[in-house]
Parts: sequence; C-alpha cells; structure tokens
Amino acid sequence: MKARGVWAALLVVGCSSSPEERPGEAPLAVNGEVDSAEQYPMVVGLVTKKGQYLSRCSGTLVAPNLVLTARHCIADSPGGFVTCGQAPLGAAYPPENVLVTQKHVQTDEPADYVSVSRTELAPGGDDTCGFDFAAVVLVGTGFGSGAPTAAPRLDFPVAPGELVTAVGYGNTGSGSIGTRRFKPGVAVSCVGSACGSIPAAESEWVSADDAFCQNDSGAAALDAEGRLVGTVSRGINPCTTPVLGAMPAWKAWLQQVGAQAATEGGYAPPAWVTGSPPPPVDAGTDAPLPEPTVSARDDGGGCAASARRTRGNHWLLSALGFLFLASSRGRRNRL
Repeated sequence: MKARGVWAALLVVGCSSSPEERPGEAPLAVNGEVDSAEQYPMVVGLVTKKGQYLSRCSGTLVAPNLVLTARHCIADSPGGFVTCGQAPLGAAYPPENVLVTQKHVQTDEPADYVSVSRTELAPGGDDTCGFDFAAVVLVGTGFGSGAPTAAPRLDFPVAPGELVTAVGYGNTGSGSIGTRRFKPGVAVSCVGSACGSIPAAESEWVSADDAFCQNDSGAAALDAEGRLVGTVSRGINPCTTPVLGAMPAWKAWLQQVGAQAATEGGYAPPAWVTGSPPPPVDAGTDAPLPEPTVSARDDGGGCAASARRTRGNHWLLSALGFLFLASSRGRRNRL
C-alpha cells in the first residue's frame, strides 16, 4: 500500500503524545492464529473503492445485513500528522463502492462478496478521535438469517485489565494482510481520559500493544461471551497503542440503525436492538467508558490496497493488478 495518496489517507490515524513521535523501524510481529477453522465468521473483510485505490479493512457482522467498522474505512480521512479535535473525517463513499466478505482469506471471487445498500456514520461529530465509527447495511438479507453474528455490548463498557480476543484481517507485523487472524487474551490497557498521554475520547479505549497492527482498521475486540466491545480506529507505531471505539456511547444510535436494518432485511430485530434480555450466559465484565487532545499521526495502514467484488462491481478485478503493485510499495505504519 502506498504511503500517500487517496487511499493511503484513509488509513488509521495514530494519535501520539507529540508531533515529533515517529513510527518504529522494526515493530514486533503480530502473528495471531489464522482462522482456518472459521471460528470468527462474524468478523468480515471490507473493500472500498476510493478513487484509483481500494482500501481493505475489517468489520463485524452484528446482524445478518449489518456490519460495524471504522468510519475512515468507508469515508475520506486526513493523512499525515493530525491533531485530535482538528482531524475531521469526510463524507462516506457511495455504497456501491463497498463490498463485504465472510471468507477468512479475502479472494478475488465475485461470489464471495456481498454488496452494500447504504452506510451510516456515527452521529454527533466528525473528528477522527471519538467519531471513527460507522455502520454498513448490506443488500437484502446480507449473509442470511443463519449467519453468525456478534452482538455489540451496549450496557457494559470495558474495564482496564479485561481480556478480549482481537480478530482482523490486518498485518502480522511482517507484511501479510488479507487473512483473518485472531489473538485471545488481549488486555484492555486503559479507558478514555484515563489513558493520559494517549489521546482517547470518552467513547474509546486502548488495548495492549501487539494485538492489532497495520490494516486492522475496523477489526474487532470480542469479550469472553463473544460480544463486540471495540472496533479499531488508529494507533501510533504499526503494532502499538491501538485505540478502539467502544459500544455503549452509541447505544441509542446502534439500536435505531439495527431496527432499520432488520426492517430492510425482513427479519426480527435481534435482542440487542429491542433491549430484550440476552440469551442466558455468564455475566460479562463491567467498566467505565472512554475527548481528545494532543497530536495524532497517520500511522500508515488502516486498510490495505487490495480488493474483490460482487456482481456488477467490475471495478474490483480490473483494479487488482494496480493495487497489488501499490500495496507492495511504501507500506507505512497504520492500523
């Protein structure tokens, strides 16, 4: 993936404690286990056409036709150093520019992708820090009524020390992208303003280093019950200080979007939409929630230049040769 350009700008914007901070030259490899057994099909791959480039991100299927991801994965975003509070995200790209797959290895087969009917951006602001969150509504019933999903945990924010499982299609730290990997036992480092020099909004939290890496934008953090508790927004170095958006801050909006998606998909709204009690499981862990400051930096890789398509989306395959060439040059430290 290119370090600069239309698509490079959309990648994760990494918040750092000072404008002088630079990505590390030799980050530790993040080699999660390949999900070859399809244990996490609710974590999906997104491909967005952005001008001449395609971006590759991750997302989480929370209903048969509803995916949650990072806003910068499907919209314009600033590149280079940014300052939290002064890093506005742009408008979303047309829904026909976005494709979604459940395959654990992103392929070039049209049949492996589902098209998007519309996108929804988290309300209340457009700054990268605090509002890097979006919903993608799939065409029709999406992946179908029987598709595995992960309900967003809307009532219990994460707590420092809580362990989650990281799942995404990002970089292993040694260049491999486009394969879904998972890494259990990842600790929540801090939440919101308690993160000190790491600028995190009250609707965000920070995970332990080396859980997520370049091209993991939109990737999922799942709690012990398999509920979605975070989507990756940004980081500093390629595999350090990942900042994730939390779910509780968006409860009312998510339930509204979820209800609309259910109506469009022709299925009964899931329990997390209606507020009904969840299925009987052990209680999850509690915690308080996660405003910005300081400077942020484009860390070089929120989504990767690569792609696929579904019926009617001829841009996908025709752009592949160019994209693979672009992705092999100048990949720069982004989530």
